[in-house]
Amino acid sequence: MQKISLLVIILFVVVFLSGCGEKNKEATIGSGGVYKSSDGGETFHLTSVVSKEKSLSNASILDLEISPIDPNVIYAATATHGIYRTSNGGQSWAESKSDFTYVRKIALDPTNKNIIYIVANQDDERALFKTTDGGINWKKLLAQRNSKTPKTIDVIIDKNNSNILYTTDTTGGVFKSTDGGKEWASIYWAEDPVKTVLLDAKNSQRIYLLTTADEVYVSDDGGTSFKISGPEDGFDEIYSMSVSQTQQGFLYVLSRNGLQVTKDGGETYENMNTLLPPEDTVAHEVVSDPINKDILYLVAGKIIYKTTNGGKTWTSTSLKIKWPVKSFVIDYQDHNNIYMGLAKPPKQQSNFLFPF
Repeated sequence: MQKISLLVIILFVVVFLSGCGEKNKEATIGSGGVYKSSDGGETFHLTSVVSKEKSLSNASILDLEISPIDPNVIYAATATHGIYRTSNGGQSWAESKSDFTYVRKIALDPTNKNIIYIVANQDDERALFKTTDGGINWKKLLAQRNSKTPKTIDVIIDKNNSNILYTTDTTGGVFKSTDGGKEWASIYWAEDPVKTVLLDAKNSQRIYLLTTADEVYVSDDGGTSFKISGPEDGFDEIYSMSVSQTQQGFLYVLSRNGLQVTKDGGETYENMNTLLPPEDTVAHEVVSDPINKDILYLVAGKIIYKTTNGGKTWTSTSLKIKWPVKSFVIDYQDHNNIYMGLAKPPKQQSNFLFPF
């Protein structure tokens, strides 16, 4: 009996210590990094391994972009760690050998995997950069020359013609290039900084702009002219907007007053049902499924809301994470594969918004 009791005690100690080890291991994962779901957002797991000694789990991920050529190739933009790339769907990541900091935006050429554009800081200067050799060498395209000159905010590529680019800056300027960034023309000047530029997924002549004054502008002629767009009473504190990946003319606008959609390129808007309070919505991103037009995701800090019937009903998933979700992308070949990047939010902001 004494031998049996001693064996039980030994087993208990081993199990207890093993449990403590697992808890300590989990505690060292970090607060940020990239997470992946293989079941349409039901569950997520950390996928941030760089090497045996290094991980992205402590990095703030500001942007994630899936290659239009190969969905297993994904780029991660970080606040302090530069750029990382995976070629195996997140199983491992490789660090870009560059000195960029605060990489806020990545745009990938839809025809050439070696051509990448980024908005990033380098030597205390924020600018638009381009590489044609997969990140070995970078060329500065548009730059902030001193503290009083404009800062680049956003960049997007026309997927129907990869030589056409649009970028915006803090003066309200919108610029267009038709030769891959060699030369630029100003096509519009908004009264406030333009923090987002989008192209309709089915009609790249339609351009959407979002300013810091919560105004939406639409062009139907490739930027020759713009008009203001929105409901009669306007928008109240727009958090983000995004286009449908499957339907022409669909633009989703997420604001404090909830989720609204235009189905006719900005002519009219209608409210969409969500699980969030209609007069005090706190969410920062809406993402449409690239395959199924009825699937939408709302990202609200540490909660993911999903509808599979165009907004009639929703389900919610609470994530056991420390930092809120900043970026959320879906595999265009298998929409069960979803990647999300976590980022440390600014201390002064409580609604998970990030400065432009």
